Amino acid sequence: MQLHDLQIKNWIKNQEHFESKTDDNQKGLILCYRQSMKTPVWKFRFQLNGKRSTLTIGSYDNFTVSLARKEAKKLSARVDLGEDVALQKQQAKADAIKQRKIEQYTLNTLVDEYYHQRFKLKRKRHESTYYIVQKHIPKKIGELPLVNIKPIHIRQLLDTCKKQAPTSSIILLGFLKESFKYAIKAELIDHCPALAFGREDTATAKVRERFFSDAELIKLFSAMSSDCRTSRAVMLWLLTCTRKNELLGAHESEFDLINSVWTLPANRTKSGKAIEIPLVPDALAIVKSQLAISHNGFLFASPRGHLSDAGMVRPFYKLFDEAGLLDSRAHDLRRTSYTLMARFGIEWHTRERCLNHIIGGVERHYNAHDYFLERKRALELLESHYRKLKNGESTNVIPFQKPDKAKIVPINSLHNSIS
Repeated sequence: MQLHDLQIKNWIKNQEHFESKTDDNQKGLILCYRQSMKTPVWKFRFQLNGKRSTLTIGSYDNFTVSLARKEAKKLSARVDLGEDVALQKQQAKADAIKQRKIEQYTLNTLVDEYYHQRFKLKRKRHESTYYIVQKHIPKKIGELPLVNIKPIHIRQLLDTCKKQAPTSSIILLGFLKESFKYAIKAELIDHCPALAFGREDTATAKVRERFFSDAELIKLFSAMSSDCRTSRAVMLWLLTCTRKNELLGAHESEFDLINSVWTLPANRTKSGKAIEIPLVPDALAIVKSQLAISHNGFLFASPRGHLSDAGMVRPFYKLFDEAGLLDSRAHDLRRTSYTLMARFGIEWHTRERCLNHIIGGVERHYNAHDYFLERKRALELLESHYRKLKNGESTNVIPFQKPDKAKIVPINSLHNSIS
């Protein structure tokens, strides 16, 4: 039928709804006025390469009959040229939505999205990094659209961070570079504004070498109390050589109290490899006493689960201050135990296994030995040494006894004696 404006206005006035009506004056032009519609809507129906498609032109409020016919005529001409006008409109709409998203996408939005979508899933200790990044991105720069972030802004962030927390600038730059890579893959930006920056633009990371001497350990033990949770954590740390987050996150399900073994699962170790840690008597006693007072199964329980790294910072510093140990960090305890094992003559690979380090080279791929008995002997030597320091006894070090080579019978001799 031939459509005209007066007729359409009467349909609207009388609320005469219908599925569709075709205009005889223009091929492919149809008018839809369903029950759910307030006003009729113009659509263009066409066929291209044997496929039927429908494209919405607009509502009758914006297109009278003559305007709708003109628009349908243009669309028909484009279809004759082989253009898929419906697909092109969908693509244009998607591009417009994407452009609006890009314009509203700020640096803070990128940081949050990358952290939750990628960084958090592949890093075990992700909270501290996220805290550093949020702390050192000011509101003025964080709320800038991502497409407006320039190298000068990265320079400002790094310079400010170097003044406030030098080593944090290394973490900040690394996180920003990874975030911008994520944004490039998502087609939010086409270049990385932090690409030109490197280690020379951040603070120099100082390798810490602090460890406690016997005299300092005596001061530390004197300041410790057997009924203090912090003191127990320090002692257990010295006797297991674990990392702080590994110790604080320990759960009762990981301990075999009968066989005196702590099995640290792979998902809680920095190296990504599980390890069975021998528990010497003093360490086992601490574990039992802590689990006895735990309300949720965690070795160092808290209302939200277990104590976090941040939750133990002040208690550790307080204990070190009471002992008069200046410039001390919690990680120095781990370094102290390693140094003492070297002093006892413990083989380097046993020391490395005690700390659950990844050994490089051929050893990494071919040596599957876990050195459990060797590590147990090394931790027993540590326990004995710490006991003597606590009790004020002499700490003359007796090196770890190695097998006497003179007593080792050569294979050839065994073969000759058998024959």
